[in-house]
Amino acid sequence: MESDGSWSCGLAAAEPFQQQFGSPDTTISRLVVVSYNLHGLNQGYAGVKEMIDVLSPDVIMIQKHWLFPSTMYRLNDISCEYFVFGSSPMDSIVSAGPFYGRPYGGVAILIKKKLMPFTINVFTADRLIAVKIADWLLINVYMPCSGTCNRQLQYADLLVELHALIFSHGDCRIMIGGDLNVDLDCRNSLCDDVNDFLRNKKYVLWNMVSAP
Repeated sequence: MESDGSWSCGLAAAEPFQQQFGSPDTTISRLVVVSYNLHGLNQGYAGVKEMIDVLSPDVIMIQKHWLFPSTMYRLNDISCEYFVFGSSPMDSIVSAGPFYGRPYGGVAILIKKKLMPFTINVFTADRLIAVKIADWLLINVYMPCSGTCNRQLQYADLLVELHALIFSHGDCRIMIGGDLNVDLDCRNSLCDDVNDFLRNKKYVLWNMVSAP
């Protein structure tokens, strides 16, 4: 997991959504996965393109694409080598009436098309997307940042959702990417909850690698 604007090697209620392109009963020994906080697709587009050119990752997890539902198609235009699962928190906002200002949030996962036969979209929500690629469960999550309304409650709900996804995929290898929006070296209840989650699951936290 990573902080904003870096490379590394929602919780709206939503029903689990599954879309399967082929048989997932395959073992893949190695996946190259990158996570990137875009701060808006306009700003982060060049960084994603550079990642593809330099690393050619199998999977790219992106956060904060800042797209409306009507402009989500732009994620498909990033590269013809990838297909995309994505969500926008703006759906309910736009449907409620006129919206002023820039959109916010949004998560997506770009996956190499060669992996399409082994891919299932397991869960999609405003802050969280989970896909199963062969025997891997990949989860992209964008945790609420400081100042978010009901942040503590939303954070707790997301941790519960993560636990449920992991528990229901006990036969998979797990990788969680995204943006935690916390400093895990701090001592507060939020950081303690995250550290307890990581410790209980025996996960290893990879430090971010800054983009060149």
